[in-house]
Amino acid sequence: MKKTFLLLFIVIASLYSFGQEKIDKKLQLKLNELVRGFNGDVGIYVKNLKTGKIASINADAIFPTASMIKVPITCGIFNKIEQGELDYHSELMYCDSLLYAGEDILGSFKDSEKIALSKDLMLMITTSDNTASLWSQLLAGTGTAINAVMDSNGLKIQGLILAHLAEANTRKNTVGAKQRLKKWQLY
Repeated sequence: MKKTFLLLFIVIASLYSFGQEKIDKKLQLKLNELVRGFNGDVGIYVKNLKTGKIASINADAIFPTASMIKVPITCGIFNKIEQGELDYHSELMYCDSLLYAGEDILGSFKDSEKIALSKDLMLMITTSDNTASLWSQLLAGTGTAINAVMDSNGLKIQGLILAHLAEANTRKNTVGAKQRLKKWQLY
């Protein structure tokens, strides 16, 4: 009976530990040091795809996704630049139908005013200008094209762009760092 109980305990313990993620202790210490003294909320989840080890801080805490979408949008723009379809320094003509209501700098432009693509990207990234973000997404070829660019570079986003737009439309665009990383995995 003792042998059966011991065997059962070993099997259950191994199944439990099999499902647990292994922590990269060295990286965990570095992350802890990086956020020490940070006055705000942070969620980080890092996974070494070769070893499967992870490091995290508040990985399951829920945060607004907000500007995370701007990384793939920027990749889509730079893909168009690389293909010769866009020029980083070209002047674009703003159309007020692109306005995303709020206090965006680009949204304050008059219809038909000109702005360089480089400045549109700068506004999207540095001032979190949502009008610039929406315009950049259109320039990059919309969600399907951006997903294809990310997929072709080994980053499977699993419908991230389209899902983000749906979330933004319902104002439910919140996610944890761990959940978001699981959507953005290199293969």
